Amino acid sequence: MIDEAANQAWGEVQRMFPDAERPQVEQVRVVTAADSAKVVAQCIQELGYPATAREDGGISFGATPEAQAEQQNIAVYTCRVKYPTDPAFTLPPTDDEIAYLYDYYANTLVPCLAERGYDIEMPSKGAFVDSTNVNGIPWSPYQELASVGGGELDALLLECKQTPHGFRGGE
Repeated sequence: MIDEAANQAWGEVQRMFPDAERPQVEQVRVVTAADSAKVVAQCIQELGYPATAREDGGISFGATPEAQAEQQNIAVYTCRVKYPTDPAFTLPPTDDEIAYLYDYYANTLVPCLAERGYDIEMPSKGAFVDSTNVNGIPWSPYQELASVGGGELDALLLECKQTPHGFRGGE
């Protein structure tokens, strides 16, 4: 499963940079979902690129000149392969987890975003469950905010947590 995740990550790099050469990377250690962003961001920094772990478990990347974009993406790939997330945290969600996420989104996250001026339309519970079961990845209200970025997105993620506290070992 870890190798599959590495192959998918490299596929993302190749979609953006078809001529990129895949580096040989040795795994250092498997990390928990709670530690992943911190460890990977530190690794990216050590490779010379700006990266900061966010409280929601994501990573914010600083401005990088366009000429360095390919190398930055290769650095991100390298760090994700060196420090992969434990597959137990990346398996498709269970039925109970899907129901829990839906309730969190509907009762906490979407109202939090609405208080900040972002009107998000929740899918029906049935559509949410069906989509998650087909894709293995739940819909997220943040998918509806594709035009929000940078500091504005970072502030929103701090105020309106993307996932509930403790979900799958996260903070």
